[in-house]
Amino acid sequence: MIKAKEARAVGRQMIKENKGLLVGSYLAYFGISVGLSLVSMLFGNSQALTYIWSFAILFITYPLMLGLLHINNMVYYKRQCRVGNLFDFFSNYRVSIKVIGV
Repeated sequence: MIKAKEARAVGRQMIKENKGLLVGSYLAYFGISVGLSLVSMLFGNSQALTYIWSFAILFITYPLMLGLLHINNMVYYKRQCRVGNLFDFFSNYRVSIKVIGV
């Protein structure tokens, strides 16, 4: 049975090997999320537009969040990946909606 100390060491090694990819994908996610929030501030005068935009943000950020999880899994299973995999769930949006629904 693997001990916690060994698991932490393996985790640190994976992060060290893929640090650029992980930091890049998290920065891209953070930048897009902050950008969307800033745009929502522009709609602050109209309550209807604020509700519509908030609903739209959900359908943009959830697939991005799933993309982050996808990248983390690919790193864990030592598969080839890149920052562009952050947007994989937009190409197959049907799967993304099913995961959100669950």
